[in-house]
Amino acid sequence: IAVTEPTVLTLKCFYDGDDSQSQNVTLKAVYDENGHYLESTVDLISGEIDKQNCMYLYPDQSYEIEIKTSAENIEWNVSLSFLGNTSTDTFSGTGSTVTSWFAPTSCYYKVNYSGDDNFVLYKFDFHDFDNMFAGFVPEYNVQGPFTGLISITSVYDQYTFFAIDVPSGEWTIEPVK
Repeated sequence: IAVTEPTVLTLKCFYDGDDSQSQNVTLKAVYDENGHYLESTVDLISGEIDKQNCMYLYPDQSYEIEIKTSAENIEWNVSLSFLGNTSTDTFSGTGSTVTSWFAPTSCYYKVNYSGDDNFVLYKFDFHDFDNMFAGFVPEYNVQGPFTGLISITSVYDQYTFFAIDVPSGEWTIEPVK
């Protein structure tokens, strides 16, 4: 795939195995002729629904995507979200999304989720730059309903975005002033 603007690649997985052995899915994005790549692995246990991982893809690069599973009965889906810029740092919605790049106006953000499903929130900011190559680790992976705080280390920096993974239910993320 050719990426022309900042992009987040999301890998979602479901494993419905009948054994107690964990399985995994590895996502590899090769980006040059020398074989340099970004790699992310999602570890699964039987019955995990829509477990995901995100990877940042640099603009003006071409990527060859490879996906390997450790078992045949693992379902997976890959999606791309293009990151635009926005002047707001308050977000709300239902279901899964990736926000645009934004400049934080606070060191802390209040997160509310009113649904009953599992709520997963990923955060990327400029100081997490090294982590984006191996995929993101969720800030929250909790059963709803949920209210919590998330800290931002690069206040007033344009390089922050959130990725929210939830099947349903309303959520909001807003700065604590």
